[in-house]
Amino acid sequence: MTDGARGGVDGYLARADLRWPPPRARAIGLIVALGPGFAAAVLGVSRPLLFACLVLPGACAAAWLHARVGRRPDRVVGQMPDALRRVAAALGSGLSLRQALARVAPRVDAPAGPELRRVHDDLEAGARVDDALEALVARVPHHDMDVVGCVTLVALRAGGDLAGLLRDLADGIETRRAAAADLAAMSAQARTTAWLVVAMPVAGAALVELAAPGVMGRTLDGAAGRAVMVLAAVMFVVAVAAVRRLARVRL
Repeated sequence: MTDGARGGVDGYLARADLRWPPPRARAIGLIVALGPGFAAAVLGVSRPLLFACLVLPGACAAAWLHARVGRRPDRVVGQMPDALRRVAAALGSGLSLRQALARVAPRVDAPAGPELRRVHDDLEAGARVDDALEALVARVPHHDMDVVGCVTLVALRAGGDLAGLLRDLADGIETRRAAAADLAAMSAQARTTAWLVVAMPVAGAALVELAAPGVMGRTLDGAAGRAVMVLAAVMFVVAVAAVRRLARVRL
């Protein structure tokens, strides 16, 4: 892997906010993706089962990682109420916004803490507040972050009570997230059922292949068998996507 590719992978892993540093996360990802296939090859399983062991773990790991990266804005916003209250307290003590961020950012955990530090660094480098906040909103595309940036700019330009507004924003974000959590709990059964519906036939096919090696190979030898497998896979994907869309909660 070239240095550029490694840097791109490490940057993507960093956006996932994993508990491991990117080099260790890469090693764990390789083990997860290739380990089952290697074990299946050593055990001498049938070709369909070997193919599944080679493809499915890596595909599942990639899908999970992509989903985690996509949820990063939500994780940042989840930490913003506490961060906003700390910034409001610092502003109330007479500090400027740049000074308040310098005090608060190191005390906020990732991923919100590093984002606040980047805003502070931009201001230290001479960037305008508008540009620094717009860059933050671009890095964290979330409607709550849009509101935070807009309110901050309006308060700074109009001379309003920024500390009080930030505290009100923190309360509003917490209220909306609590409501979203309650709604998500109500739809948890539907999401779990969707994944079980997909996992059961896959697990059943794997057990059948283990008990009677060659069954899946003979099934896939004919055009009708392959057509049925492809149709079933497409129907499962559509069903899972539909259930997840119906159960999605956005406030």
